[in-house]
Amino acid sequence: MKISNKFKEVAHNAARLLGYEVIPSWRFQTLGFTTLLAELFQRNQVNCVLDVGANKGQYVQFLREFVGYEGRAISFEPVSHCYQSLIRKAELDPMWETRQLALGRENAKQKINVMKSDQFSSFLQPTHKHIDGYRNLNVVDHTEEIAVRSLDDVLPELKIDSVAANIYLKLDTQGFDMEVIAGAKNALKNICALQTEVSVLNIYEDMPSIEHVIVEMRNLEFDLVGMFPVNHDHNLRVIEYDAVFINRSRMK
Repeated sequence: MKISNKFKEVAHNAARLLGYEVIPSWRFQTLGFTTLLAELFQRNQVNCVLDVGANKGQYVQFLREFVGYEGRAISFEPVSHCYQSLIRKAELDPMWETRQLALGRENAKQKINVMKSDQFSSFLQPTHKHIDGYRNLNVVDHTEEIAVRSLDDVLPELKIDSVAANIYLKLDTQGFDMEVIAGAKNALKNICALQTEVSVLNIYEDMPSIEHVIVEMRNLEFDLVGMFPVNHDHNLRVIEYDAVFINRSRMK
C-alpha cells in the first residue's frame, strides 16, 4: 500500500510529540557515525573542514544535511569531470570553497588512475586478489596528469587563522591517505581531529594496512575514537572502515 506524504508527515509529527524521532531505514548504517561527528564537532568547536578527495562533494553535503555543520569547508578534488560537478554544488554555498588539486607527500605532477566508477580513482593500481566484487568498477578507464601539493605547502594560502582555527581533516584518497599525512607534519598541530579510510581487504596494490595506519596515527599523537564500515563483500566481510582520530595534544 502506498502511504501519502501527508500521512507520513502527520505520523512523524506525532512521534516527535511522544519523544521519538522517525529515522529512514537507509540512515541506520550512518547513524553512529553522524552522532559521533556531531558531538566531536561541538566539543572541539570545529570551524573549518578540509575535505580531501572530495569527488563530487558528497561529504560536505552530508555534513550540512545530517551533522548540522555550517562552517567553512574547503574541498580538494583533482579529477577534472568530478571537479566540475563539485564546483557547481559549492557555488550555491558561500562557506564552501574548492581547489582542483590532490594533496600528497610533496609538490609534484603525477598521473592518477581514473576508474570506471570515479569514486575509486586512485594513484595506486587496482587489485582484485582479495575481493572480486569491484572487478567491473575499480578498473582504469583513463589517466590524468594532475597537480599534487603537500598540505604544509597549501595551508598558508587558505588564510586560516592558526590560533583560532579548529580544523577537521577528512581524507578519502583511495589508498593515498597516509601520503597526505606525510605532507602535513606541520599542519597536524592545527588539526583537532581527522578521519581516514583504513583497509581490511585491499582493493589497491601496496595500500597501507589497517594495523599500520592505527600505529602510525598513534605515533603522531592521534587517538582512535571510532571506526565505521564503509563497505562489505558478499560474505559480509568489512572491506574498509572510516576511522576517526582525535589529536591528543589538543584534548581539553
